Amino acid sequence: MKIHTLGPAVTDSYRAAEQYRADHENLEVVGHPSFEVLYQSIPELRGELLLIPAAVKTPTGASWGDLHYQYGDRLELIDSLITELSPLAILERRGRSGQRAYCHPATIDYLTRNVEGPLEIMPCPSKWQAYQCYQTDGR
Repeated sequence: MKIHTLGPAVTDSYRAAEQYRADHENLEVVGHPSFEVLYQSIPELRGELLLIPAAVKTPTGASWGDLHYQYGDRLELIDSLITELSPLAILERRGRSGQRAYCHPATIDYLTRNVEGPLEIMPCPSKWQAYQCYQTDGR
């Protein structure tokens, strides 16, 4: 059986799925590029497991609650777990004009409370993807 969640392996969701897998035999973790892609794949995943964090927010602004009400008739809650999240960091590229910020949508409020000035917020499917975008921005 497979357990589907956000990938790659460095995301909090994937690590939570690995933790869950360690306590359950015969599970394979499958990472998806975004929760939107994962939810759109529900018809093909019948009988398999999904790991969705309660704090999920998609780049389009959908929260766990929004997704639950949209897809809840196709899902059944069978278990839950609590895991530690990786630390948050705010990185600033000095010497750049403009205030572009890449972040996971669930962390936008944290970002706007801790960074002054107007920001052009670029939502990304994961904190890992936000860092990848930050690294390649303007190059």
